[in-house]
Amino acid sequence: MISGAGALTKTGAGALILLGANTWTGTTTISTGTLQVGNGGTSGALGTGAIIDNGTLVFDRSDAVALPAGLTGTGALIQQGSGTFTVNGDDSGFAGTTTVKAGIATVGDDNHASARLGGMVTVAKGATLNGIGTIGGLDAFGTVSPGGSIGTFHVIGDAMFESGSTFNVEANANGTADQLAVGGKTTIKGGNTVVLSQPGNWSPSTSYTIITSGAGVTGTFAGVSDDQVFLTPTLAYGTDDVTLTLARNNINFGSVAQNPNQQGSAGGIEGIGFGNALYDAVVKLNAADAQTAFEQTAGEYHASQQTARVEDSRYIREAMNQRLRNGDHDTEAAKVGDTKLTAWAHGWGHWGTVDSDGNAAKLADNGDGLLVGADMPVGAARVGVAGGASRNSLSLNDRASWGRETSTWLGAFAGVDVNAFSLRGGFAYAWDRIPSNREINFPGYTDRLSGNASGDTLTGFIEGSWTFHFASGTVSPFLNVAHTKVETDASTEAGGAAALHSYDNTANVSFSTLGARGAINFAHNLNLHGELGWQHAFGDTTPGANLQFVAGGPAFTEYGVPGAKNAGLGRIGIGWHQGNVALDADYEGLAGNGVKDQAAKVSVSVTF
Repeated sequence: MISGAGALTKTGAGALILLGANTWTGTTTISTGTLQVGNGGTSGALGTGAIIDNGTLVFDRSDAVALPAGLTGTGALIQQGSGTFTVNGDDSGFAGTTTVKAGIATVGDDNHASARLGGMVTVAKGATLNGIGTIGGLDAFGTVSPGGSIGTFHVIGDAMFESGSTFNVEANANGTADQLAVGGKTTIKGGNTVVLSQPGNWSPSTSYTIITSGAGVTGTFAGVSDDQVFLTPTLAYGTDDVTLTLARNNINFGSVAQNPNQQGSAGGIEGIGFGNALYDAVVKLNAADAQTAFEQTAGEYHASQQTARVEDSRYIREAMNQRLRNGDHDTEAAKVGDTKLTAWAHGWGHWGTVDSDGNAAKLADNGDGLLVGADMPVGAARVGVAGGASRNSLSLNDRASWGRETSTWLGAFAGVDVNAFSLRGGFAYAWDRIPSNREINFPGYTDRLSGNASGDTLTGFIEGSWTFHFASGTVSPFLNVAHTKVETDASTEAGGAAALHSYDNTANVSFSTLGARGAINFAHNLNLHGELGWQHAFGDTTPGANLQFVAGGPAFTEYGVPGAKNAGLGRIGIGWHQGNVALDADYEGLAGNGVKDQAAKVSVSVTF
């Protein structure tokens, strides 16, 4: 390591390589030969004093290194390391040549617009020159990228873009772009390309001046390389400037969509047109970001919540059916043939998911409910009424959408036994509240939307079973047919340009379940009971929601995650009764076609 206040002078034709953390403060003079800082690694430093370069000064580090201010001389300055070489001071007194062979050379970072480097700068193929400072002249074979962010890079003399070079420019949402300001003449040779970085910030139909040249512009760029889909960039050449303009092309938004839901929202957004914040953000995007935008704005939550409501109606039907079943186990409260009034309560908690079908996102559906009721004999039948409430938390994490559906239920049920045959049925109606929240976040646009929809659910069932009695239990094969209709009233989201209006939507789904129940009785009034079945669904198993952006455009249909068309279900539980009181605790599960749901249930009944 070299330190102290003395001077360092390099003479001779050979190379001196500095690898230490040097700190000398005197003048460094390169009379002949090469003084090299670093050797491809992260070590090596110059002193902090002035530098007179009449030979060759090389920087060869793989990390960041800065040139001290005060460089003079007529020699060569070379950046050949893979790291970043930065000039942030006033080195305008240097009259030699600078070559950027590799890595990145920055003349003036975002905080040093006054940085200056004298002499001609040559950028080799594969290397990059950027910054917002000033250089003496430019000869580019590699990449020139004005600005660290948005900024102007100055060339006092002439600038040359050689064949194969790249001019990299970016813009911001205010209509300002990177610019190369050349004091002399700008020559553009064939085969070079303008690259638009951060395409989401370019504004359509806006002209950006990307080069100014005091002594004129000759030649043209080969074209513009960009990954925008819906805007086509064009270059215009004036006497002393080059401007870039992006115009809407004839590629439809829906042409890059990957599934029906994306196509729906894409068509809706495109129908709004320019001047809308959502449209203006989408039209600037590349294909991948546009697909994200269509996915997030589709509003499929409004369709998938119908799937959840259809699936969750099963718990209401099962609660009423359990009150009427005869012969699956002895501790279930009043049987159809009993002659007494029975009051009861049935509670449950469930947690489940419905997998994505490649169109709608995975749905998580967790909730609980409580149903209370009473039933009594009416002739040969048993008739009852029930009421209660359920609530379910719904979330589509992949769409940043969530809500909480709450329902108030009223129902009635009845059943009759004829020897070993039992016939049961019931229906229930619910008033539903369906608040929702959606977050939109893609390049150039963010939004937070909230909805407060309402609706109703009607569900019913009819079931027949035949009970076989054994010494210590029963087995009851059964066939259950059910139907659920969910309606969602028209509603409008609150929020920004991505807010949706949802029209009245309805889904009808029917179910048939074939299975068997059984019970084994034990001492002390205990029993173990269970159920196995196979459920088939038909109808609107993949519900749709008719939507339209509040800002305008055409209506479109989004589809929710599909319910299970075929699913196996099972239940196991334990029961106990003593006198006129009966208790049951059950665990059940359903799985099929990507739908998984499980629940814990508790019921209590008192017979008077």
